[in-house]
Amino acid sequence: MSPTPPTQESPQTTLFTPKGPVKWPGFDNGNDKRNVGITNRVAEAPLSEEAVMNALRWYVTKQNADGSWGEGGNRTAMTGLALLCFLAHGEVPSRSEEFGETVRRGLEFLVDGILPDGTFAVRDGNNYSHAIATYALCEAYVLTMNPMLREAAERALVPLILGQHPNGGWDYGLAQTDRDDTSFMGWCAQAVKAGYAAGLDVPGLEQCYRMIAPGMKVNFGMADKNRGGFGYTTPDANSGLTAVGVLALQLTGNAKDPAARAGLNTMDAWTVGWKDGSFGTHSGAGQYYFYYATQCMYNEGGNRWKRWDDRMNPAYTMSQTIIPAMESGYVDHTGKARAIGFWKFEEPPHVETGGIFDTALVTLQLEIYYRFMTTYSRFGFVAHEAKEALPDSDDGTVTVRF
Repeated sequence: MSPTPPTQESPQTTLFTPKGPVKWPGFDNGNDKRNVGITNRVAEAPLSEEAVMNALRWYVTKQNADGSWGEGGNRTAMTGLALLCFLAHGEVPSRSEEFGETVRRGLEFLVDGILPDGTFAVRDGNNYSHAIATYALCEAYVLTMNPMLREAAERALVPLILGQHPNGGWDYGLAQTDRDDTSFMGWCAQAVKAGYAAGLDVPGLEQCYRMIAPGMKVNFGMADKNRGGFGYTTPDANSGLTAVGVLALQLTGNAKDPAARAGLNTMDAWTVGWKDGSFGTHSGAGQYYFYYATQCMYNEGGNRWKRWDDRMNPAYTMSQTIIPAMESGYVDHTGKARAIGFWKFEEPPHVETGGIFDTALVTLQLEIYYRFMTTYSRFGFVAHEAKEALPDSDDGTVTVRF
């Protein structure tokens, strides 16, 4: 990848006048199927849900005074990721006693950071920030039905639509180039999908959504008659980014596309896990790949998902770094001291954010069981398909620079 350009920051402006806190009461969705899923998950896998709660409480301790997470130019991206973890757990300002204030402050940081053209004032050099923050705003709108969040999400979707290439791809900075970056496209695809699923009204949004699959397939290549994959900026049948391409096809109604099937066949040899020094069959950015792969396997269902979940959940649950209640300094809304926990990997290439990025990748995987019960099932998108597995291997790496 190219070196990270200097951080771009502009003076903040607010979307709403008069400037003040977003008004949450009265716009609560209230019918979040996620809550039922979480309740069931607590009964089925208490250690898994304990790890999720540890992570959410850890995020509370890491929130900045301005409501953001992270530092410098990565604050928008890290805030989006942290919020996605809370939102996946059904935590919204109007009905979360423990985390509502934390989520409110994070959302207001994002909303107040949107400039008149729909971009964010605080952004990383390659502008992963934009797609991640837009994704979070779309998710927040679905859960709250807050009209101000709707306006913010719709405005933020505009640069994604304008930045999409005619072939359906995207490049760093949402630039109109002939470079299609699968890693960057993955976040754009998730944001556009979330906005489309939420029924947001933005000119060109449906066409943008429809072009995601062709854009991803620009970087698709076959290894043999059964196995294939998605490369970084060119076709590569063995890249870890295969999971990004497969998820994008699943999210756009193309789960049965030959490229998606071939990609799943390649991913069957992947070994999800968490070890210092290596990640299963991968090197370097394994957890980044697994963030996508867990969604792919869950969407696929059947034996593929069971085989993946049987390794994924205990590997992550047992590898969390936990700070016990007597040492954490965290006290919940009832006044009870609570443990907090996080994940952090050190080997390059990785994103150094003090564990904020790493913890989000794992937390969102542990929330997969109920994460999309409102966002997608409400619109009838994700269906499980049981397919036979075919073996292959993967040894690609990717660097994500915020």
